[in-house]
Amino acid sequence: PQKESEIMEAVRNMALLHRAMEETACDKSYKREALDDEYFRHNRELRKVRTFIRNKTMKGKFELAFLKDFEEMYEWATASLQYLQESDYKTLLEQSLKNGKMVHGDYNYHNVLMTNAGVATTNFEHAYAGIPVTDLYYFLRKIMEKHAWNISLGHKMLETYNRILPISS
Repeated sequence: PQKESEIMEAVRNMALLHRAMEETACDKSYKREALDDEYFRHNRELRKVRTFIRNKTMKGKFELAFLKDFEEMYEWATASLQYLQESDYKTLLEQSLKNGKMVHGDYNYHNVLMTNAGVATTNFEHAYAGIPVTDLYYFLRKIMEKHAWNISLGHKMLETYNRILPISS
C-alpha cells in the first residue's frame, strides 16, 4: 500500500485541483447521468437479469446464488435509490452545475504521479461537470480497500481535503 504521507499529498492535490477547476470555465452540458437516474436504470436492469435467469432451464452455481440472494440485494438497491431521492443530492448537483464545478472522473493512485517537482494528475478523459466530492469518495474508497478499511486513515483524508475545500453537510 501507499505511504500515508503520499496519500495525504494526493488528497491535498485533489482539493487544489478541484479549486483550480472551479476557476476554469467549463461547458455545463458536459455532465453525466444523475445518480438517481443511474440507480433507477441499474435497478431496472437487475430485475431484467433476474427474469432472464428465472427463465433459463439450466442454471449454474452463479445463477442459483444470484436468485437466492436477489431479494436482499434488491432491497438494498431500492433503499439506496430512495435515500438518494430523499436527500439534497439534486439541489447539490444543480448548484455544482450552475457554478461550473468539475470532477476528474477517475482520480486514483494510477493517475496521480509523485514527482520531485510535486504531484501531477493525469488522464482527464473521464472529466465532467458535477459534484467534485465524487472524486474524493472514489479515491477514499480505493485507498480504504487497500489499507484494510483503516478508519483513522479515512478521517485524515477527509480532514486534509476539508482544510483546503470545506465539505458541507
